[in-house]
Amino acid sequence: SGSAAWDDAATICPWQIYLTYGDKEILARQFDCMKKYIGFITNTTKDKYLWTGGEHYEDWLGLDAPVGSYKGSSRADFIASAFYAYSTSLVVKAGKALGEDVSCYEDLYRNIVETFRRTFTDYRTQTEHVLAVHFNLAEDPAKTADALADMVVSCGSRLQTGFVGTPYLLHVLSSYGHTDLAYTLLLRTKYPSWLYPVTKGATTVWEHWDGIMENGDFWSTDMNSFNHYAYGAVADWVYEEAAGIHTVEEAPGFERVKIAPKPDSRLDWLEASIETSDSMEARGYGLPGRTSFHLFKLSRTDKLLLGVILITGGVTTLGCALGKTSIYFYPTIMLPVWDPLMVLTLLSFCALAALPLILDLMGERKWQ
Repeated sequence: SGSAAWDDAATICPWQIYLTYGDKEILARQFDCMKKYIGFITNTTKDKYLWTGGEHYEDWLGLDAPVGSYKGSSRADFIASAFYAYSTSLVVKAGKALGEDVSCYEDLYRNIVETFRRTFTDYRTQTEHVLAVHFNLAEDPAKTADALADMVVSCGSRLQTGFVGTPYLLHVLSSYGHTDLAYTLLLRTKYPSWLYPVTKGATTVWEHWDGIMENGDFWSTDMNSFNHYAYGAVADWVYEEAAGIHTVEEAPGFERVKIAPKPDSRLDWLEASIETSDSMEARGYGLPGRTSFHLFKLSRTDKLLLGVILITGGVTTLGCALGKTSIYFYPTIMLPVWDPLMVLTLLSFCALAALPLILDLMGERKWQ
């Protein structure tokens, strides 16, 4: 289609699949396609080191769209150039994972970022703020994230993002000290929100925030899907930030795991699990009435890795870990679990604190 964001699946999908499964075959098979996609942008743009011209879907169905338009108010050249930078960065990462020489793409990426920053000196919409931060284009990402939070709050803690900005919105907020606001958006039930459709009986994600409007009428009869993935991308944030189960870029396929939950007192419970390609399961629990307790069990066929995290008053206490896999614990722990000092420390804590909690958990929920 030649549309930014949609066509960037050529680079985003292979990289994400690699991170999730740790299999370089997908990168090797798609690497030429990834490079050709960057070549397509480079050869068709009107302005060097930006992506200008062409037809794009832009921030499709953004709520800040002008009257009569399906496209949000974010600038088309801004969105396209941001994705040009992001996709180029993924080609660099993929090439390095494959042992390829990507020096020319590193130079291209550096030039794109520099040109982007000179060209787009201000951010005018929620989506523009989101892309600038999430794609590492903002010179001061913390300041830009704060400005985004202010924009959201100033319009009644409402999102205005469309298909392009929504997948990354909560990630940006929670990455820069605005997790409370991210949860406010997630748990909101009034239009526009993820839970508003639930109040109308929805069991799937809708194409429009108000596929069925507050007065009961349909948004439209010509383009009104009630089973549309786009806004369902919020599940990524729920797994990675709320439940805190992260892949580690340097050790894809959950060879190593970063566990960094971000609970909220408004959420009574949360359970998230991921079964990986090598039979390891990462599972996060939150019990009803105990939003401060999260248990993670990771098991392989030939080893066991157990992590317990107790969060009280915003302070994270480390639990125990056993096994042959390395694991991150929030906020900053990264050691092989067979390290004698780590094993001794974790087992000591487990004896003092984690065991009673585990026994209590087993009494309330069957061990899986």
